[in-house]
Amino acid sequence: VYFVKFQPHFGVIYAPVDDATRTRLQTNAGVFARVVVDGSPAASADILPGDVILTADGQRIDGVEPFNEFLKAHYGQAVVFGIDRNGAHIEKTVTLRP
Repeated sequence: VYFVKFQPHFGVIYAPVDDATRTRLQTNAGVFARVVVDGSPAASADILPGDVILTADGQRIDGVEPFNEFLKAHYGQAVVFGIDRNGAHIEKTVTLRP
């Protein structure tokens, strides 16, 4: 048995935005933060479970796959995320691990 300590690049397990949230936000953009990993860059930047990540460096997030590609292209860089948290728009800067 081998145990490997995994260091996530971002530290959020995310999913597509549900229909009720799309209706509330009046957009199809974004990903829903389901889990934030303790000790990750996202946790250090105070991203919380339940946040909806709408933009990354000003670019609209159009779903899970485009968000995956964005993150891969920006490993090791500081990224500003536009987030909807319970109806309030906030921005958080996260330095992704390489």
